[in-house]
Amino acid sequence: MNNIIIFQQFDPEGQKVGGIGKYTLSLCKLTPHGFGSVVVGLSKEKELGKLHDINIDGKGVKFLPVGRVLNENVRQFVPLSIRYVIGLIKYSREIKKIPGFHFYNRIEYCLPFVFFKIVKMVVFHFDIEKHLDKSISDSKYGFFRGAYIFLSKLIIRHVNISFSVNMSTVRFFSDSHSNLPELRFLPTWADPALFNLCGSEERMLIKSTISSEYKLPCSKKWILMPARLERQKNVPLAIDVMQCIKDDNAILIIAGDGSDRVALLDYVKELNVSEKVFFLGAISQKKVAEFMSASDLYISTSFFEGMSIALIEALSCGLPVVTTPTGESKMIIVDGVNGFVSSSWDKEEIAILVEKVIDSDFDRKKCRETIEKFDGNKIVDGIFKNYKDAML
Repeated sequence: MNNIIIFQQFDPEGQKVGGIGKYTLSLCKLTPHGFGSVVVGLSKEKELGKLHDINIDGKGVKFLPVGRVLNENVRQFVPLSIRYVIGLIKYSREIKKIPGFHFYNRIEYCLPFVFFKIVKMVVFHFDIEKHLDKSISDSKYGFFRGAYIFLSKLIIRHVNISFSVNMSTVRFFSDSHSNLPELRFLPTWADPALFNLCGSEERMLIKSTISSEYKLPCSKKWILMPARLERQKNVPLAIDVMQCIKDDNAILIIAGDGSDRVALLDYVKELNVSEKVFFLGAISQKKVAEFMSASDLYISTSFFEGMSIALIEALSCGLPVVTTPTGESKMIIVDGVNGFVSSSWDKEEIAILVEKVIDSDFDRKKCRETIEKFDGNKIVDGIFKNYKDAML
């Protein structure tokens, strides 16, 4: 059987907080009949360099771990991507035995296979210029910006198809390097099996259940922020917004983990907003979907995004959104219909938009309808059509 062999530096059975991991799992689940899915990733305990059978929400998937990972949500001195590429080099012989085509979620994953004769696809999941901006990104590649871009240009020439979920990245390579193969825009999507619209009674039941489970005030208005606790996500701004909001009946629920967790807990105490900000830690995707159904607003205060999967997940649940002007947010958000995009990162402006949403009665069905064009099944079918075209 032909396989889509997906490369991502995570444990598919772990609790990594992040969009690319969700993207990978959903891609496995939506792989069409006639193809198998293989994830080349990392594991806490499984034997390295061997294929294992795993189950992703009822879908059988092969898993080949190439390295160890204990806590994927906390950054280490040596970037995880470098340790992962070393693992790919070490187990490249085993990987090359798997029939199918390669699907790389980062450009550097291609390195061990540049001259390997197989159909290769790569996806840029971020705004490359902002990803390499040390003032707003935690990526250590920002210290080697020129080298990273040179490497990207070199590798793009050796892959069959290059995608980006971010139009700024498409324009960057198109404008700066006109002799490179074309980068194609590939939108993200929400997992249709998890993120769905619920009726009002079902939402209230879900809210009552999870408020008891997580000891949250059920009567309050819930503002949800599922995010990695890293610099890119700019979580302190969301906390500042809560300090600006005059409505004492609203709380911020932060679902995620990361290197900034301790600093953020201290910041909440410093601003004296402990009764308005709650940290859940890392939770499963199923729980994220439940919180999106139960909440009143999704908020994102990121410095930059590619094309936010969490934003589309929220709207899939009918949850209105307030977001900073990042990634493809303006492609997704229709101001006043499914939320608002702020014009800046000003806390007062964002607080006003948040209050507009929580004081209004947004039509959750209309929120859902605005993202139906980002159909995961159709997008994934397009990926496999590109593979078949490359084989002609």
